[in-house]
Amino acid sequence: MVTILPSLWPCPDLKKISLPSRDNLSSWLNMPLSNYLVQASIAVLLVIFGIQMQTTAAQATPLTCTNVDQPNPIFSQYPNNATGLLNVTMVIIPIPMTTARQIIPQQYGILEGAYRALMPNFPADMYPVVVQAGHDHDIRFQDFGIPDFS
Repeated sequence: MVTILPSLWPCPDLKKISLPSRDNLSSWLNMPLSNYLVQASIAVLLVIFGIQMQTTAAQATPLTCTNVDQPNPIFSQYPNNATGLLNVTMVIIPIPMTTARQIIPQQYGILEGAYRALMPNFPADMYPVVVQAGHDHDIRFQDFGIPDFS
């Protein structure tokens, strides 16, 4: 069930509203030609500038990730082994200890002393979340290849 509350804005009486006269609607026809040309020129320039900005932004930002990895350097030396390139990045992000406790099941303790021994300057009341992302490239084994994946 939906309850609609009364509006705080006054509702206009539609019987008392008058439409603008024909003279007011066509005031742009009565303005001097120079004013009209200036306003029209500004409008055209704004449209052209907006289209140019959209086109430039679309060209500057690729829509998908692009591969910039080098080819597998050791495939020719070890053609009978599975070889490839692996690019991995790791980051430690501090999260509040209360959030960590919500994520980690209660039956598992949080060994704060263990990570404090490794990172003594880690912020107080924070838990280190390790995020790792990798990209495999040019994986080959003899005549078989696997497409890139992350």
